Amino acid sequence: MYPVLLIYYLLYGLYEIVWLARMPNNDLIQQLHTVTKQRDDLLKKLVELRTAISYAKEIEIIELSMHLYKNVQLVTIAQVMVRHCTEHEHFFLINAGSAQGVKPDMVVVCNRMLIGRIVAVYPWYSKVLLVSDKQSKIAAFIGQESVSAIYQGENSQHEGELVFVSNPDELVDQELVLSSGQGMIYPYGFAIGTAKKKKDGRVKTSFFSDMKHIRYCCVVTKNSELLNT
Repeated sequence: MYPVLLIYYLLYGLYEIVWLARMPNNDLIQQLHTVTKQRDDLLKKLVELRTAISYAKEIEIIELSMHLYKNVQLVTIAQVMVRHCTEHEHFFLINAGSAQGVKPDMVVVCNRMLIGRIVAVYPWYSKVLLVSDKQSKIAAFIGQESVSAIYQGENSQHEGELVFVSNPDELVDQELVLSSGQGMIYPYGFAIGTAKKKKDGRVKTSFFSDMKHIRYCCVVTKNSELLNT
């Protein structure tokens, strides 16, 4: 059967070539327009699917991490639109504002890591003061809550500093630095970074990831704040 099928295939191909060559130009142009439109529609769907898959993967990880925390309530998931990190200030602009229920002093997190807090809210976007900014101060503890301290930013994208360390002799390098929940803003149990002792006696906090790589984040509020509203 193979020779017969091969001959049929060659003859059919030759017939198609001759048939297309004899077709009026208008018909060929119409066919070209139809095929082009079908291609464009398929390309559009492909782009939509790839975008949806990429978005779903990132959001799934963020939402999953939020389920582990009972002391906060997820307000919305937002995308980082603008990053501004200079020697003078560090902030993000995110695409969520008062229309999504965002309010000043709500906390912004990503994958169990503190990013910052909301300092200005507009209808469709908000400004986030990053934990790396020198204006950021957070009550924290190191390790198993045996060492308490105050974290403060230094306008550095890689590290901040721990001051007022309660038991510096008990501090171990590379221990987790977590928010203690003391104060009115930052909730308990979110990571800031890892502790690192310096030769001059200072204690630094190294961030887990570069702020430049964060694309999506969660805006959260304390459950106690929800009960009071």
